[in-house]
Amino acid sequence: MTARALGKMYYSMGLLPTMEVMDCSATDMIGKYAGQTGPKALGKVLFINEAYRLGFNTYDYPREAVGELVSCMTKERYMHKLVIVLAGYERSMDQLKRTNEGLRNRFTEMVFAKLRPKDCLRLLQAKLLEKKINILRPKTVHVQGS
Repeated sequence: MTARALGKMYYSMGLLPTMEVMDCSATDMIGKYAGQTGPKALGKVLFINEAYRLGFNTYDYPREAVGELVSCMTKERYMHKLVIVLAGYERSMDQLKRTNEGLRNRFTEMVFAKLRPKDCLRLLQAKLLEKKINILRPKTVHVQGS
């Protein structure tokens, strides 16, 4: 949801030609798709879920994927034409950032605190109202003489 909001924001500011978000996982960044993800994401938000998995492997592929990601961010072909969002657990993401100095320097960190249940309900209610969706509370049914 945050990546989609960023896509809308950057699109409305004229920084991206579309508000489209391309979802992928760390696994997509490794192996056969490693070189294909960047070109497909041009002009979009590239959302990499569970990105910390790129740093948890002893094989070279994850490190190569991180290196390729950092390299793409400095190439003219991608610069100012792609927004990359890395998502994952805070501690694990900190560990990932330690695997590559360039990675740490190129991302601004945004940490979202866990919402309390009542805050989740308020957020849901606001979103439903925004979409003009009305959910009525069910009436309590009283059964007599059981």
